[in-house]
Amino acid sequence: MANANYRQGTYDKVNRGATLLDANGGNVEIDSGKVGFARDPSAPAVRNRALMTVLLPVLLAKVPEFYVPGSFDQELDRYSETVDAVSQKQLESRTGVKLAAPTKAAAPAKASSAPELAPEPPPPVIVGCPPLTIGEAWLGRFDRAIVRRDIKTILGLFAPEIVAKATVRSGDGMATLEFKREEMVNSTLNSIASLKDYQQRRVSLEATLAEGETEATCKQVVVKSIAIEQGQMNGRPYRFEALEEYLLEQRNGEWLAITAHTTQR
Repeated sequence: MANANYRQGTYDKVNRGATLLDANGGNVEIDSGKVGFARDPSAPAVRNRALMTVLLPVLLAKVPEFYVPGSFDQELDRYSETVDAVSQKQLESRTGVKLAAPTKAAAPAKASSAPELAPEPPPPVIVGCPPLTIGEAWLGRFDRAIVRRDIKTILGLFAPEIVAKATVRSGDGMATLEFKREEMVNSTLNSIASLKDYQQRRVSLEATLAEGETEATCKQVVVKSIAIEQGQMNGRPYRFEALEEYLLEQRNGEWLAITAHTTQR
């Protein structure tokens, strides 16, 4: 069923109770009424997400349409409303011991609306054509926008036609996958939103003029950086290290990534 709407991988829908979906070194707890998803990193021709972190299993925002309600779902729902009380009465009749009444789970609190983001400061004015300064400024805006979950800024840092690549570890070794700009941005933010104590730091940064470029033309810059992402998924720590490579191009005074490739180390 994998297609443009449904990525290839494992889907886990919970009707009652809870399950734990474990994949790619992380796990996510799925409560009743929710659906968890873990993508298949070795699936051919699958649109992948941007950061290594997004290989971890996540909760989906809505139940996929392929979960068609069954003819007995309503009967099961009605049964589940009273099953605890019925089971307790049966246990009391067999043991002769009066038990405390089962407690109902508290209704989940309504999610508060996300605070409005402060406007992103304008990009710094760079005099001349220092590749390292250009790379530092671009990566700084990118990293801050991810932490802020600022989709508008992230979209503005990548060229509309970009097709990024990710080389990730899978059960069969290494697999290289491709994804478009909107897929990369949306799935990255959705995944990071499901994590706790997410952190990212860069342990190296290199930047040079692209082949054929000079300080006079200053059209393209190659940026390479080793990034470490870490955090917690359901209380369990995880850590990924990857080499990120970007080709930045200056368009109308703005530096945009026209190619991007991240490789898990």
